[in-house]
Amino acid sequence: MGIIKTNTVGMKKMNKVFLIAPLSIAILSASMGSQAAISLEDKVTVFGDFRLRGEDYNVNYQSDSDRARIRLRIGAKVQVNDDISVKFRLRNNASNNDSSHDTLGSDNSADFGYDQAYVSYTGIENLRIDGGKVPANYFRTTELYLEDTQTLEGGAATFTAGPVTINSAHFIIDESRNGNSDLAWNHLQVVYGFGDVTLGLGHIALDDDTSDRLGDLESSAMTTLTAKAKMGKASFTLDANVTNEDASTSYESQGEALIAGFGYQLGGQLTGNLSYWRVGQLGTLANGEFTQTDMHALENFEGGMAQLKYKLDSKVSITPRLFYSETLDDSVVASLQDDGSAKTMMRYQVNLDVKF
Repeated sequence: MGIIKTNTVGMKKMNKVFLIAPLSIAILSASMGSQAAISLEDKVTVFGDFRLRGEDYNVNYQSDSDRARIRLRIGAKVQVNDDISVKFRLRNNASNNDSSHDTLGSDNSADFGYDQAYVSYTGIENLRIDGGKVPANYFRTTELYLEDTQTLEGGAATFTAGPVTINSAHFIIDESRNGNSDLAWNHLQVVYGFGDVTLGLGHIALDDDTSDRLGDLESSAMTTLTAKAKMGKASFTLDANVTNEDASTSYESQGEALIAGFGYQLGGQLTGNLSYWRVGQLGTLANGEFTQTDMHALENFEGGMAQLKYKLDSKVSITPRLFYSETLDDSVVASLQDDGSAKTMMRYQVNLDVKF
């Protein structure tokens, strides 16, 4: 899977002006009456987390492997005034949107930089506007079509009225300097919550089906359904989508993907989760460009995940996980081993997470 690497220098198209101008005007108006100096004690909140991970791979198409990994993230939020805030976050392996972890012994820890940097404006009732390197304002319960490490760049707006939330955004994916077409991500999602149930229906579309960096895309748009419900100690989640794939093939579950999950509070500090994964060929946006990397493939696989999470206290937890995946449709030649048999993977993982 590729890395979202954008360059917004020299933006010329008017849609980018329209993206930035309203936020800039709102911030200027709100800041005219603010104090020039910011009190660090009153205005700045520092946050972060550290993860230590051990994992082992057992696969049938290459040598088994095990490794130890770490992740460090630290950031701050500056509340400039009642309406404006600036937030940034630094992390290791910052240029890699596929993973925020460093493998111990691989000497890649020098790549430490920012993965979030954005300004937020809340001066209009029920509306939040963000601009910069922004976490996607799209309600989802898993990384089915958008991995958490994929921080997009552009502008986003969230409007809330009672139980209804509307999420929209315009993100710049591939910025061209040479007169070729740029590539942008646009989304619109409606979320409705009632009691312990939350439902989301949305649409994500790239404004072209080709890109200098990503090549030709057979799935450039998708419609998504998200559901989350809680019933006593039990919880249920669903992420599902269909794409506009235009391939001439007809593989199993082509253009479709879902992850269905079940969770249960086993004790005061212990939670268990099970999930079923089914992702067809061309089942996620941009031929799998933005999707998860936990399984052995980005597309054309079926599998599951089992997890236990134990909270040692409010800021420290230990989480063992087990992933299993196998080829879904063995008529997709690219998904098979050299001898023509299906690929399978078993992945064992233990995370120690500390928040501060």
